[in-house]
Amino acid sequence: MNAILSVKPEYATKILSGEKLYEYRKTVFRRPVEKVYIYASSPVCMIVGEFQIDHILQDSPKALWNLTHSESGVTKAFFLRYFKGKPFGYAIRLKEVVSYPAPISPFRLREDFKAPQNYIYVE
Repeated sequence: MNAILSVKPEYATKILSGEKLYEYRKTVFRRPVEKVYIYASSPVCMIVGEFQIDHILQDSPKALWNLTHSESGVTKAFFLRYFKGKPFGYAIRLKEVVSYPAPISPFRLREDFKAPQNYIYVE
């Protein structure tokens, strides 16, 4: 199983450049995922690359920040706003990141594509 993960364009760029090695989420995949396609949200609205999952950490926001901040690609202020009021969160460690030479339409991966708030599964 693969997934399409919606990411703001500025963070998609940081992932593809290698600056951002952790992707933070309030929820994660419920099924095993082999490959994750990076969907750069509006205004790009295209799949710009892909990655494999090295591992996923689940912990309190404070612990996640302490473990991952040096490779997070985000500010502490952004991180704290994102997880405000949440007792725990997830940090997805990326590996084998591939930047596509040209973005592709998400409809090539899923005919009934609708931009996900978080992620959607694809075959």
